[in-house]
Amino acid sequence: MYNAYQSSNRLQEAIVVLDEMLFDDPGNLDLMMKKSDLYNKQGRYDYALSIYEQVLAQASPEDKLRLQNGYSEIIAPWIKQFREEYKLIEAKQLCERWLAVDEHNQDALLAMINISYQLKDHDAMLSYAKKAEELYLDDIPFKIKLAEAMNHKPETLGDSWELLHHQVTLNPFHQPLVNTFSSTTEEYAARLLKNKEHSQALAVIDTALQYNENSKSLKYLKGTAYEGLKQYDSAYYYQRYYDPSLLEFEDFKQHLDYLGQRSFKNTVGISHLRARFGDNDALTTISTAEYSRLHTDGSIYTGRLNYTGRENGKGIQGQFEWSKPWTPEISSRIDLALANKFFLKVATNATVMYEWKPTWQLEAGAGFRRFFTDESLMNLNLGVMKTIDDFNLSGKISNFMLMENGSSSYLYNVGVKGQYYMNNPRNFVLAIASVGNSPDLDLMDFQIQNSFEVLNTMVGAGFGRNISRNISANALGSWYNFQTNLIDGVSTYKNLYNINLQMNVSF
Repeated sequence: MYNAYQSSNRLQEAIVVLDEMLFDDPGNLDLMMKKSDLYNKQGRYDYALSIYEQVLAQASPEDKLRLQNGYSEIIAPWIKQFREEYKLIEAKQLCERWLAVDEHNQDALLAMINISYQLKDHDAMLSYAKKAEELYLDDIPFKIKLAEAMNHKPETLGDSWELLHHQVTLNPFHQPLVNTFSSTTEEYAARLLKNKEHSQALAVIDTALQYNENSKSLKYLKGTAYEGLKQYDSAYYYQRYYDPSLLEFEDFKQHLDYLGQRSFKNTVGISHLRARFGDNDALTTISTAEYSRLHTDGSIYTGRLNYTGRENGKGIQGQFEWSKPWTPEISSRIDLALANKFFLKVATNATVMYEWKPTWQLEAGAGFRRFFTDESLMNLNLGVMKTIDDFNLSGKISNFMLMENGSSSYLYNVGVKGQYYMNNPRNFVLAIASVGNSPDLDLMDFQIQNSFEVLNTMVGAGFGRNISRNISANALGSWYNFQTNLIDGVSTYKNLYNINLQMNVSF
């Protein structure tokens, strides 16, 4: 009767017959397996699995391995179906049930790892991946899964890269392994670049390119690392491999123009400053021409000539400036200026910049200035800058010691600046402000106004634009307000308005 019902697909009647047979022989494992199979065909997988688990519990050790394979044949299709239907909780419960029966089953472990990933349960994914890798030491797919699980935790991303690097060294032609190594390298390098560990990122990327030399995304990241190392010619070459979308194209082109401009060795700049006091229509102007030369070690040598014409003659100031990066974290700048009149007679500065943390830069500088009067001034500057994505926020305090005829007085000026970059550092908008009992250094250097030991305030705003691969320009407007004298015990103030226009041509 059982065979007749089964062959005619009358499954429930067949189950009834099996129940009658099992009543007389309850320990018959073959009958129980047949009943499990019928429930499975009916789609009643829970009953099917429960009966099969009873079979496994009663089976001899010799039969258990064979029977476990049968259990896998029942449960695996249901897990596959639930995953395809995105019934991930049900799929996970079945996987846990499968592993309770056969904890070493490769298919069960792989399914559990994948389901944990789909559920975004990264801790479970890592736990099962570690277990699978320990059980199957030579199984590359499990090593790939372990690495993918480790990638979800920032603190283990480097370990994941090392694991894959070791495996790809042993199996350089295993394409899924190479692909996972490449994608992990992209993620790891991006994290290193964010932390400004540019040299390490470059080494990691170069290693991955040995196995996937045609990867455009890796080459683009290599260009980003070179940009961080200020090797702009190499940055320009490798970042060209990026394929921007239509929405990204204009920004990407602007950034390439910036890199191309920074890779040029020569830059000629011209600028023009126009200043006017609020109570006077007369203009004071200063024009500047400069030439900079970039050397292979990163040093930049600049010669600068400032010119102004005023009622009682012409003033010319010559200035030399040298900047150099000593390490990826430390750089310096030194300048010396001499003038015949209207500017400072002598002005010299030395500044050191230090990348303290990935998004923090510290600055310290000292200088000396001699006026055409009997006055001289020494200064000590301390600054800090914080980078937040495309924003730079910085602050600086300038401390001065003004000396005249054997006496001295302490002066100060505190300034802040906020700058937002668009596409590249030469496309920006900025806002500045300062306050102190001395004007800021820029105004002091041009000797438009000396207002010492009185309240000085300043606000300003500006913008810059990379016009082409060779040309950039910027403009800055500022408003100074300073105390002049006391009239009947009441302070009086004066305004000064400046606008500075600048253009640079690189070649």
